[in-house]
Amino acid sequence: MKIRSWQDFRALVHTSIHSVPFPILFQSLRARLAIPYQETRFLPKREIPPAQPIGALREWEVQGNCLEAVGEGGRLRLEFLAEDLLRLRVTRSPVFPEPFSYAVEKTVWPPVAVSWNEGKDHWRFASNRVLCLLAKSDGSLSLFRDGRPLLQQTGSLCWQEEACRIQLALPQGVEIYGLGERAGWLPRRGRRWIFWNHDPVSYDLGDDPLYSGIPFWLQMQGGEACGFFLDNAHRSELDIGRDDPNSLEIRLEGGEFRLYVLAAPTAREILARYTELTGRMPLPPLWALGFHQSRWARDPL
Repeated sequence: MKIRSWQDFRALVHTSIHSVPFPILFQSLRARLAIPYQETRFLPKREIPPAQPIGALREWEVQGNCLEAVGEGGRLRLEFLAEDLLRLRVTRSPVFPEPFSYAVEKTVWPPVAVSWNEGKDHWRFASNRVLCLLAKSDGSLSLFRDGRPLLQQTGSLCWQEEACRIQLALPQGVEIYGLGERAGWLPRRGRRWIFWNHDPVSYDLGDDPLYSGIPFWLQMQGGEACGFFLDNAHRSELDIGRDDPNSLEIRLEGGEFRLYVLAAPTAREILARYTELTGRMPLPPLWALGFHQSRWARDPL
């Protein structure tokens, strides 16, 4: 709730006193007041090193449905899990560990028929449904389906200490949906969204983050769709045309960059593939459906 008048303030105080236990109210107020002091008082001031791009790719290897390349600032792996499902991984480690994730249910996939060849400026890696072009000069990736671009990386992925960022083209007419629970309109373009779940005492339209941010989004244009799932447990941000109207920027505070691209043409097929990847909840038994009431902050119950 935002305070716009004296009546709003009085109503907020009255509601808080009568519905929220005083210890919880006091802890929330104390935390909000302490955040700016903690950031300015205790965080050490130091110079941030310049961003380090993954740079030109100097080594590469293809094994089955996987292409791995090594650049000046990191290692990249592009893998077809299905004809319409790709996994992009980027790390600064000398080798890729096994891709463990609490968010992914299906880890074993049947073999996929792929083709590849080397051009002057890029590597071409393709399935029957998706074409991938990987630039040798900076490791930037472009994906196409039936000749139409699905993903176009604008520049090399960059590291800054443990954090990394990547910029993707965001053409006019493209709309973004998803990202979990958000206090905003369904179209997500024009905002920066944070993935670091937060339990606010109250919130209003546009407040972010909230309880359940999910780094999965649908990209829609002209009736066709493409899905993206960012598998990273660190704090991350998704800038969808806020700083630059024609750019979508992904920023991670740490960990491996791991992005799944779901390249089926319709939202129905994408959601089916996404739930195949992350798991499907079984239907609850009939006896579990019925009356439910919360007792939080409601003393008379």
